[in-house]
Amino acid sequence: MENGFYIEEIYGNQGKELQEVQRLLEAAGLSYDPLREYTVLVREESTSEPAGTGALSGHLLKCVAVAEQYRGQGISGMIMGKLFEYMYEHGRMQFGGFTKPKNLGIFSHEGLNPVCSTDHIIFLENRKQFEKTLAGIRVESEEYSFPEAVHAFEADHSFYNKDAEEIPDYFIQDKEKSPEYRQEISDLIHAELLSAYLGGDEETKRMYRLCAKALREEVNTTPKPGLVDLHDNGSHQDMNVQTFYQSTYAVAPYLTAMFQAGRRYSKEDIFPVIRRIGIDAEKAMLERTDHVNTHKGMIFSMGIILACAGYLYEQTGRYVPEEILSFASEISKPIMEQDFLRMDQKEPESHGEKLYRKYGIRGVRGQAMDGFPELKEALACGRREYPDRNTRNLHILLSVMKNLDDTNILSRGTMEDMKYVRQASGELLEKGMTMQALQGMNEEFVRRNISPGGAADMLAAGILLLDLEQISEQ
Repeated sequence: MENGFYIEEIYGNQGKELQEVQRLLEAAGLSYDPLREYTVLVREESTSEPAGTGALSGHLLKCVAVAEQYRGQGISGMIMGKLFEYMYEHGRMQFGGFTKPKNLGIFSHEGLNPVCSTDHIIFLENRKQFEKTLAGIRVESEEYSFPEAVHAFEADHSFYNKDAEEIPDYFIQDKEKSPEYRQEISDLIHAELLSAYLGGDEETKRMYRLCAKALREEVNTTPKPGLVDLHDNGSHQDMNVQTFYQSTYAVAPYLTAMFQAGRRYSKEDIFPVIRRIGIDAEKAMLERTDHVNTHKGMIFSMGIILACAGYLYEQTGRYVPEEILSFASEISKPIMEQDFLRMDQKEPESHGEKLYRKYGIRGVRGQAMDGFPELKEALACGRREYPDRNTRNLHILLSVMKNLDDTNILSRGTMEDMKYVRQASGELLEKGMTMQALQGMNEEFVRRNISPGGAADMLAAGILLLDLEQISEQ
């Protein structure tokens, strides 16, 4: 008992006391988080009225609140002291939590220190260890190759390495924005850790965030004919938006490593290096998605683009999309020509090789060799004025679809299907794109099992390139 209050301990997630906890949290503007192993409920001695509460799950503190009429009486200190005691008794020397940035002063007073923060969420820890952790990673990773560095990042199960889904949102009132806010701080944390493993800098951190953002923005663009989006799964039975989110976690670190490779290696060495990174990226993608191919073509195309962006950034300090795409042709053409020469001399094995033998279509290899001409045209389309980014992205997608020899379409269907996609996309752009028309196109694509996945890869690359261009213009 302390200052006229006493502490009641609740284990697990059952008991009538938790109803009192829930009401206390609601009065404080917080929602009830059922994922808890231990809860503290502080009561006023004479009335047994709930005065404050706090909880924890694993290494995370949660749902700390004090009733308004009891604030300023040391109750938050009682709560935090008991939660800290529980952590230490169970051998958890490092712990912390997430809350609103405006609460920093309150939690700092109770012994928690900021790790990183966005406008909506702050990540706190009980020790000032984050910078020391990053410094230790940098020392250990000095001898890593780029694939080894990403593998070490993937194997990092430290207190800091949190996916968005692991971050609580009991303190976020706008639940519709909650996924966005949690993803933002998750990307920020991942960027800090990955940059340390890659021996990177602020530009490395920014590139990771932009890569992850571009991949998610592509799948979130809605409605996309025949493709996974927020409305439906298009022509796909084996994947959905969550599959793409999981794939992004796997792929974005390798894409960032390709950017770093472009910064570090000579023009002659870039492509062989990033090709090895790409092989590992594909393995990580398949492992994370239970062997669903979400981003294979995108790894190739965006990986080359990012490596070229890294190389040119080191030379010029800027990002110019057309220069990046032209340089992609310069570094890939000699190697791709050798690839096609080998294809001409052996039996085809992959879908891409079989389509090349049957139709002479070179797929994403040919795109890289030619400097991604369809993407260049689509970027010009994307620079026009639009009411929002979703509308802009749909115009970019249709611009690519009307020109691209999309091997994803051919691998599922026929040359007639691809001709139909190109004609329908061109007509829709000419007549004026509407959401109703896109939804109708989606229904027809689903009926015919058409999925313009190659165009979706180009859309993700286009989103990234336009964001990089905007950075250079600032």
